[in-house]
Amino acid sequence: MLIAETVTVALDALRVNKLRSVLTMLGIIIGVGAVIAVLAMGRGAQQAVNERISSLGTTLLTIVPACTAAAYIAGSPESAWPTLVAAAAGSVSYVAIFIAIGCLTRRAAVWSLAFVFFVERLLGAALTGIAQLSPTWESRAIFVAWIDDAPSRLVRDGIPQGGAAIFRLALVTIVALALAIWRMRHMRMVGASD
Repeated sequence: MLIAETVTVALDALRVNKLRSVLTMLGIIIGVGAVIAVLAMGRGAQQAVNERISSLGTTLLTIVPACTAAAYIAGSPESAWPTLVAAAAGSVSYVAIFIAIGCLTRRAAVWSLAFVFFVERLLGAALTGIAQLSPTWESRAIFVAWIDDAPSRLVRDGIPQGGAAIFRLALVTIVALALAIWRMRHMRMVGASD
């Protein structure tokens, strides 16, 4: 009897709220269609990449960082090495910071984006003290120190350049990883969400 009563109440609610019911159905149909389309495009792109790689045969495939390749394409091969070092140091530091954020918070992706956009972009652009520990600004300082004619828009006063910037990024990386390791040792898993 309980199931029949539930079905009756549900049908009455659908009858009374016709527009809401139609809009809900439309939203569900569009949402499911969008998910199916995105999955199909992803699989199609994956298949296209696999076909292109397999069409290369058994030849040697070399993968280089895009920033280094961009330096050669732009006609500035002398800036390829500084670009590679700056990108590598900044990337390692970012990974360590994101690992620490993941160990400290529940919504790691949200807090990581907040770190990049608010702390680095907004506060780092305004405050030199924050920029001195920022992977973005420090990797720029590494690049600026090792090229001949640095564009003035990349140079920032108050931030160490070259080897000192690498040291700062290494220090940020070590502190972030130490914080993550400490947090992992003191973490207690209590449910499925952990």
